[in-house]
Amino acid sequence: MNVEGTDQHQISPPGGNSQGPSFSPDGKWVAFTSYYPKFTEELGCEIYILRVDGTDLRRLTNNDYCDYQPRWGP
Repeated sequence: MNVEGTDQHQISPPGGNSQGPSFSPDGKWVAFTSYYPKFTEELGCEIYILRVDGTDLRRLTNNDYCDYQPRWGP
């Protein structure tokens, strides 16, 4: 969205219950937890990143337990 709050749009995958976003230090990426595409699985939450324009979605984790609240480090 723009600074004044206009032009809002979703960049995370639809239907994935995405949460806990964290912007990269350079402002080009967002890390977040999502159940996408495993939204029917109780322990299906994984960590993803994508560019702030909503492109280049990448899953970083893939295991049998939930991964929560990713944060960027120096």
